[in-house]
Amino acid sequence: MDNGDCVQAEIQTCDQEPLSCIEIPCTSIDSTSTLNKELTLVTSQTSTETKPTPKNAALSIKYFGFWGPDSPAEMSTFTNLAFANDATEAVINAKYGIHSLLKLHNIFVNQTTSWNHHLYHPSYYEPLWETVANEIAPLLSNGSALGFFLGDELLWNGMNFTEIEIYINVVRKRFPRNSSNAIIYTNAAWPTLFPTTPGEPTSTGNIGAVPNANLWLHVPEALDWWGVDVYPDQFSQEGALTVLHSNVLRKFTNSLQQLVVIPPFYGDRLNSTTNERRQLDCDNGDCDTAMLAWSQQFERSFLNASYRDATRVIAAMPYHWSTLGTGSGMRQQGGKELKQTRAAWESIGKSVVAAEAEAERS
Repeated sequence: MDNGDCVQAEIQTCDQEPLSCIEIPCTSIDSTSTLNKELTLVTSQTSTETKPTPKNAALSIKYFGFWGPDSPAEMSTFTNLAFANDATEAVINAKYGIHSLLKLHNIFVNQTTSWNHHLYHPSYYEPLWETVANEIAPLLSNGSALGFFLGDELLWNGMNFTEIEIYINVVRKRFPRNSSNAIIYTNAAWPTLFPTTPGEPTSTGNIGAVPNANLWLHVPEALDWWGVDVYPDQFSQEGALTVLHSNVLRKFTNSLQQLVVIPPFYGDRLNSTTNERRQLDCDNGDCDTAMLAWSQQFERSFLNASYRDATRVIAAMPYHWSTLGTGSGMRQQGGKELKQTRAAWESIGKSVVAAEAEAERS
């Protein structure tokens, strides 16, 4: 499929109405050529063998981490990327060879009302941003920090595209590319990639019916890294790769922008409240085996120099390492409890960490 193609996807979802299907219209910068392709759940691969991960020094992927990691001391042998809440955390991460992306959404984003998040007025965020920027600037200069994380799924949660452009540009203005190596990164929810069918009711946080103002029209030029999480309750493995290729990378606006891949790495424990979700997340079977198949797909594609999009990927951050809440709810079981999949991701992470160490020695 060339870059002129896009996907009209029939995607099975269950976030709001379990086991229902919706149609996502085709979206394209150049809509003259389209491809109709069904993205439906397929049976995960049955092989549970974890093969050694090859060195990837020649590939573009340079960073690896997890959402919800344990302490940097516990993660340092197989991760070199993490979020940090403040400069102090960034310094601690750096002591263990872990690069930090400083979270900024608590400064810039009013999160008071669910699904109605918005950019604060400049009179609120400007003094806070000035303080944080002054604290982080020396850490960016000495390599203790890598850059900034603007927040997760901001448009899906209510911020409009105009606001995200302002937000990105405010951060970039303080750390311009010609005088700073600061990375600016944010992550999107997949429903914000596709326009809603005309006439359909819309709302933020919806599946397949997001208001036009909350759609990612393109990736603003000042943004460096962008990612979209695509999970097995909504996409087959092949469907996930197709969406990343045809509906994510095609929104980039310059050749320097790079993709952060966020593979699924979680479980749904067998109980009365999660069984329907488990059927989709885990192919109605063992979550460890199902999630292992996704890690193997990542290795076959993004760690394979011949794969069409491998050179566009700068980092991987599987979701999620630690168990959430009681661990019994939807997606709450942490991936670290999945023995085979954990071993596979740790192997991949070790190869990324080793490649960085080798590059520093050479």
